[in-house]
Amino acid sequence: MNDGSDEIRAEDIAASKRKARVNALTLGLAFLLGSLAPYPWNACAPLLFLIPVLFNVYTRIRKPGGSSEIPLQAPTQIAETETKEPYSYTPRDPKDPRRYKPIG
Repeated sequence: MNDGSDEIRAEDIAASKRKARVNALTLGLAFLLGSLAPYPWNACAPLLFLIPVLFNVYTRIRKPGGSSEIPLQAPTQIAETETKEPYSYTPRDPKDPRRYKPIG
């Protein structure tokens, strides 16, 4: 599925940071608008929570590779992965606790 690599891609980290920044900015603006703005404007503070939703829609539309993040596997690859025993492979790390078959 992930090409044997357990590392997180730099693009995924950057996307996660962007989402966190947008969420933090939205919360801060909603708090400031709700507490410091005069009446007609502080009633609009909950509308700011639409910003993360709209940002998510924007990033999905803008994404160049299409809508799916995980590449699809061929049916033969799916059949091969289903037949393997869960603990029968040789781990990369000899100190990995998953290297032994479960009891029972």
